[in-house]
Amino acid sequence: MLTGTLQDWLDSNVTGLRISCNRCGHHPLVPVWYLVSRLGATTTYKEIETAMKCSKCGGKNVTAERMRERDPTLAWNAKKVT
Repeated sequence: MLTGTLQDWLDSNVTGLRISCNRCGHHPLVPVWYLVSRLGATTTYKEIETAMKCSKCGGKNVTAERMRERDPTLAWNAKKVT
């Protein structure tokens, strides 16, 4: 299970989340900075988890995985929230 706040993730070089829908198989990459801009740096994973749903089918049976590597689709998110 993922823990911590979004700022904690940025501080530990987490670049994004891969959200996977167990219903339809949709699996987008969501940059952490985008989540911070929408939800705030002090938002916890528990808060995100309760609100997550698939943007394709609307399913709530989703899982998330932290992405630390420099995935090319997340490379432009090298912002730090202050």
